[in-house]
Amino acid sequence: MSTTIYYGAVVNPRSLQAYDLWPRCLLAVNAKGVIDWVVEDVQPHELQDALASKGHSLETDFVALKDGEFLIPGFVDTHTHAPQVPNMGTGGQYQLLDWLQNVTFPMEAKFKDVSFAKTTYESVVRRIIDSGTTTCCYYGTLHLEATKALADIIHSFGQRAFVGKCNMNRESPAYYVEPTAAASVDATKELINYIRNLSPAVSKEEQLVQPILTPRFAISCTDELLESLGNVAKADPQLRIQTHISENLSEIAFTKSLFPKASSYAGVYDMFGLLRDNTVLAHAVHLSEDEVNLIKERKAGISHCPTSNFNLSSGVAPVGYYLDKGIKVGLGTDVSGGFNISILNAIQNASIASKVCSFNPKERPDVPAPVLTDKALPIATLFYLATMGGASVCGLEDQIGSMTAGKSFDALLVTVQNNAGNPGIWGIETFEQAEDVESKVQLDGWFERFLFGGDDRNIRVAQLATTDSNALHRPRVRSIIVRAAISSPSNPQLPLLIGSTDIRTPKVTQLGNSSKAEISWWVDPAQHQFRIGADVYWVPQPDHELYPKFSASLANAKDGTGLALFKAYDWEAKRIEIFRMMSPGMKAAWCRPPPGSKLEGGEEEAKKWPAQLFDPDDPESNIPSDQYEEAKRNWNFALKNFALLLFDPIDIDVVDLASRPNTRIFHAKNPNEHNEIWKQEDLVP
Repeated sequence: MSTTIYYGAVVNPRSLQAYDLWPRCLLAVNAKGVIDWVVEDVQPHELQDALASKGHSLETDFVALKDGEFLIPGFVDTHTHAPQVPNMGTGGQYQLLDWLQNVTFPMEAKFKDVSFAKTTYESVVRRIIDSGTTTCCYYGTLHLEATKALADIIHSFGQRAFVGKCNMNRESPAYYVEPTAAASVDATKELINYIRNLSPAVSKEEQLVQPILTPRFAISCTDELLESLGNVAKADPQLRIQTHISENLSEIAFTKSLFPKASSYAGVYDMFGLLRDNTVLAHAVHLSEDEVNLIKERKAGISHCPTSNFNLSSGVAPVGYYLDKGIKVGLGTDVSGGFNISILNAIQNASIASKVCSFNPKERPDVPAPVLTDKALPIATLFYLATMGGASVCGLEDQIGSMTAGKSFDALLVTVQNNAGNPGIWGIETFEQAEDVESKVQLDGWFERFLFGGDDRNIRVAQLATTDSNALHRPRVRSIIVRAAISSPSNPQLPLLIGSTDIRTPKVTQLGNSSKAEISWWVDPAQHQFRIGADVYWVPQPDHELYPKFSASLANAKDGTGLALFKAYDWEAKRIEIFRMMSPGMKAAWCRPPPGSKLEGGEEEAKKWPAQLFDPDDPESNIPSDQYEEAKRNWNFALKNFALLLFDPIDIDVVDLASRPNTRIFHAKNPNEHNEIWKQEDLVP
């Protein structure tokens, strides 16, 4: 992968009080996913000179953003519970302690089943990434193997994350509690080593997936356990720590009764060496002034979880006050106390929470010149909390959080185009009607509407940048043979293209991360270049563990897509039909070890692989009876590994270099239009 140049609109957090609007920004991302340089304002007629001054040209890997698209830094979720996502949207009738007993602990206990955990976590991580979260602090359960699986899955997706196994050896149900403090700490140490060995060639600070010490909350941990965890932290200064604090008044009272020697809730963690500059404290709704000063002194960070605080009737955290005090603050979704996995929802509820604080301002003599205390937080502050604020809480402010040279390109490509699926939120004037689509005023309007009215449909791409050479999200470019195309008679304008793949390949994992792809080809005799942007789905064998994901995609397919027209289609029959179309030699390719795996035994081992495959139950195959069982095993094994790839086109870009002048026509799907499904636009070639 060489340097990639992006040209178009960028919105960048500058401070708690301001953000940058760059309608015509030029930035370069190197092969390691790091931003090399940024030029904030380049007019179209200056573009070639600006590129030349940096040693590049339009022949470089160049991405020009379309009208109605802009880049922002990826969101940072500083607090969520991966095993609670299946509970999302339930339990809002309870407050914290009853919610844990009646809703949360029963669900988390199910993750003792590692197979269940793997299936669930793959869906969870994909959904979180699709919602725009490029960095996340995850709580797992108390189960070691399930939390290892969570770390594996996050690593395979290429998301930046901190993953912790909950420490909890008391005040929990008998079916969901660790037997001893020693057992809890031993499992934690094993997890720390396991996660760090996912990328042994990379330094601790550069690893995408990092361990994080996770005492669930003070109530769930004995003094012995907290003391032991404090010793682990003391021996490992780089190890992050995450826990809960002062979420609910009953929780606070219970904590004080369990730790009578501590000066406060915050004092409990401080007493055991768990309150320091890389500690993430979730909620902090009811902190005393002394606790605020202690947290500031220790340079710990706060994860503001407004959706959860409202949903469980916990209260409203005075975030403006914390910011004026100089405390680091980021945003957290806290699923499933929070009922939405998107940081966009956290931004919206953080805005509401700050307005609630403004209704009843308090006397705060320790803030003589308040700027944000008990005031409605401006958009700049909310955007900062979701990006740079979260990065600072995680100790990653030098690596992510803004579009700054030297930082990783963890970014979101946001679209407000009508084909995003929710055009109604953009007001009367659509992006095509704007007089100057690149004006700062127009960009600012789109950005604000995205924050308060947008959702995952407006996030076209979540770019997960990395320096981790072992991460599996590096682009897996393959030559795809389009083996068939089908369309419904009810709407032939919405066809599906069909390719094939081995379900064991890394690109399958990558497609699970982001189901967007582009098919490109060049027809040399005609001098035509075609690019088809598409949603991609894989269709494995029905009993394969990944098939439920396709079933879910099929069931949830939206009107206006090609896939929605084939909900009752016999996809297994089509899969077998396509497999049978291939030559015996091609069929045998699916009977080898996983593509890309190490070739054990060299050429001699490869000679043992089947060279051709024939259907053992087809009389015309003429397979000797003594070879039937082996032929049957090979056939079934290949068919199990064979999967279809379905491409549901979103846009089509056709460049004709034979005509004079050259032409370029862009076709974009309008999912909400019945008469004009495809909109055509002429572009500069």
